[in-house]
Amino acid sequence: MDSNQLLEEYRKGRRDFSGIKLTNANLSGIILEGAVFKNCNLSDTHFDHSDLSGADFSNCHMTRCSFFGAVLKKTNFEEADLSYATLKNAYFENTRLGRANLMWAHLCESDLARSSIENANLTWSCLIGSNLSEDQIKSIPEATLTTISMGKTTTSEKKSGYSSESQLAGISGYGAGKDETALYTNPQPKEKKKQDWC
Repeated sequence: MDSNQLLEEYRKGRRDFSGIKLTNANLSGIILEGAVFKNCNLSDTHFDHSDLSGADFSNCHMTRCSFFGAVLKKTNFEEADLSYATLKNAYFENTRLGRANLMWAHLCESDLARSSIENANLTWSCLIGSNLSEDQIKSIPEATLTTISMGKTTTSEKKSGYSSESQLAGISGYGAGKDETALYTNPQPKEKKKQDWC
């Protein structure tokens, strides 16, 4: 199935596309509300600025997909492979990312605080400028690139790039006000090609 066929089927009322293979496609700037893509191979497909509210991408192979500026309200990505995917500046609301593979993914400038990321693999993902809840921050792996508001903590209070102050509720984008910011990242693996970050 190609992108034109998928869009035509969607216009005719079809919503279940489970198991299809559609790679290197362009599905940007369209509405696919409520579409079901369970167990699909959609790698390298672009969904930039598309409305994917209520769509189901659970257990999909979506390596290097792009969702820049997409609407992901109540979208299900549970157990999906989103490694190297771009989700920068997307709209997240009740988005389900539990147990998803988000290694090396761009989640920059996104508000994830109202989404579920339980047991997601965020290793080496980019969270610069993103907003996370306090509980989500505690679950972030050490090998994550972030810019974090440090408040007025002293050098001795800074640990692993996080503020020890309990009121810190999220990752701050590029340092608001006079807050000090810190780049929190572990060294790149020697055998791993360096990712081009935002």
